[in-house]
Amino acid sequence: MNSVLTQFSKGVKTSRALSFNLAGSRFCDSRCKLKGAGCYAYQPQKQYKGYRAKLKRHGQMNPANLVNLARYEANNIKNLSWFRFSVSGSVPAKSAINRKWWREFIRVFRDLCSELNAHNVPIHLPVESIEKARTYRSILRGLPIVVRRTIQDKRNLANFNDCAAYVVGDRAGKHNVGEAFRLAEEIRQTGKTVVVCPAIEGVSQSGIKSKCGGCKSCSHKLVDLVIFSRH
Repeated sequence: MNSVLTQFSKGVKTSRALSFNLAGSRFCDSRCKLKGAGCYAYQPQKQYKGYRAKLKRHGQMNPANLVNLARYEANNIKNLSWFRFSVSGSVPAKSAINRKWWREFIRVFRDLCSELNAHNVPIHLPVESIEKARTYRSILRGLPIVVRRTIQDKRNLANFNDCAAYVVGDRAGKHNVGEAFRLAEEIRQTGKTVVVCPAIEGVSQSGIKSKCGGCKSCSHKLVDLVIFSRH
């Protein structure tokens, strides 16, 4: 049986990821500013045919079955230190699957997150809209899991009050790094806790690129905003 979890190159060795569909699929909100406009996840699924085929298979499955396979694999990985949802694509949208599948999915999705939490495995759970954030926060109510939603419009950085993320840059490139740090400092002046993701080339001030799962800021409720330099 092929593994449903992924060891991704940008992640620490003891991390795993679960993606539910291709980037740009029906699970991705049409209001995401990167959908069809240069999402970083398009490149690996274009470059690696096997990975693309895997994501396509995932998108055709009942997501509850996919999650149960992920639960089995995660429970058999020693020293798992970081779990990331959606290296490609996004978590399922309620409107994108039938009611039966949705009811089954939300139950086992919560079970997976609960099991990871019980084993002290931090979770990065990104979503791309406030509606999806509300849905998943409701599913996980009572668990100390951060659902980190991406703010799509820069103007909304002035008045958010939940755990959020923002992507800097109209196009990919190292030129976005300076703007990411400038914006972070600007928002810190409002009293927010802001981190610029260090797992992107050019961000680490030491000159050594960090790995996703190295800082775990995305999973911390005390981090108000994580800024990603578009890459």
